[in-house]
Amino acid sequence: MKRIGKISLLLSIAVTASIQLYSQEIKKIESSKKLTIGIESEVMCYINKGYHGSFWVGMNGIRSRFVFAKSTFPSSFAPDGFKNLTSTFYEMEVDFFIGKQKREYKGLWIAAGLGLTNQSIESKSTGLKGDTNLFDIHSGAGYAISLYKALYINPWIGIDIHTNTKNISVGNETWKPNIIDIVGGAKIGYRF
Repeated sequence: MKRIGKISLLLSIAVTASIQLYSQEIKKIESSKKLTIGIESEVMCYINKGYHGSFWVGMNGIRSRFVFAKSTFPSSFAPDGFKNLTSTFYEMEVDFFIGKQKREYKGLWIAAGLGLTNQSIESKSTGLKGDTNLFDIHSGAGYAISLYKALYINPWIGIDIHTNTKNISVGNETWKPNIIDIVGGAKIGYRF
C-alpha cells in the first residue's frame, strides 16, 4: 500500500509538473503569436510643409506598414527653373526586424514595398504647374530605439524607384521626375 501511495504521489507531481510546463509553453506560443499595432510619424515631412501618418500591424517581428504623407521639398531639390516640388505618397511596406528583440519591434529592420506618388512642380518663370502619378518600388532599413515604454524613435534610410517616369510639359519648359530618390529621416512611433 505504501508503494502505491508513493507511486500516486510521484505521478501527481509528474502530472502537475507536466501541466505547468505545458502551460508555460502555451504562454510562450501565445506571446509569440501576439498581434501588435502601432503608429508612426516622420518628423521631416512637417519641417517640409507637409504631414506623415503611418499605421502598422505586426506579428513575430514582421509588420505591414501603411503610409500616407505629403512633403514640399526645399528649392535645392527642384530642378533648375522650377520650385515647389511636392510629393504625396501612399505606400504599403513590409518590415522584417532582425535580432533578439525582433518580436518587440526593436532594433534593426529592413523593408520592401510598393506605392503611388503624386508629384507636382511649379515653373519659376511662368508660375504654371505640372504633375504626374508615379508607381514606386521601395526598399529601406532603420533601427527602432525605445525612448520610454512603448514610445520609440526610428531613424531610417531608403530608396524609391519610380517605374513610370516621363517628361512633363510645364508651359514651354520640360520637367523630368527622378527615376531614383534617396530618402530618410527619423520617425517617432508608439506600439500598442
